[in-house]
Amino acid sequence: MKVEIPALPNSTAPEPEPWITAAAEALGEPDGRTAVVGHSLGCVTALHALDRLDGDWKLDTLIAVSGFVSPTPALPELDPFTRAVPNVALRLPRILSTQFKRHVSTRGEPRRADLADVCSGRRFASDR
Repeated sequence: MKVEIPALPNSTAPEPEPWITAAAEALGEPDGRTAVVGHSLGCVTALHALDRLDGDWKLDTLIAVSGFVSPTPALPELDPFTRAVPNVALRLPRILSTQFKRHVSTRGEPRRADLADVCSGRRFASDR
C-alpha cells in the first residue's frame, strides 16, 4: 500500500487554489484501489480536487472527518474554500464507499450542515 500525504502550502494561512492544486496533483487519476482520507479543511479541499477530475475515474473510499462545506463563523478566513460548494452528489456514484464523521461541538455552537448532511440532502437554517 502506498500512502501519500500532500504537502499543502502555507498551512498557517491556507488559500483554496494552491491547496486544491496540491491535492489534485497528489490524487492523480484515482482507480478502484484509491482511498482518500480528509480532516476538517482537508475534506472540502479533497472534494474540490475530485470535482476537477476528468475521465472515468473511480475512488474506492472517501473518509471525511469533521468536514464542512459551509462557512464557519469562528473561522471566516476559511470562507474562500466554501464559496463554491463541490458537487458532491455528482461525484458520489464514482465513490464506492464513503464515511462521514461529524464534529461534535462542546462549545454550544449551533448545529451546522456537514458533508453527511449535504450528501443526504438535509439543510439547516444556518446554511441559507
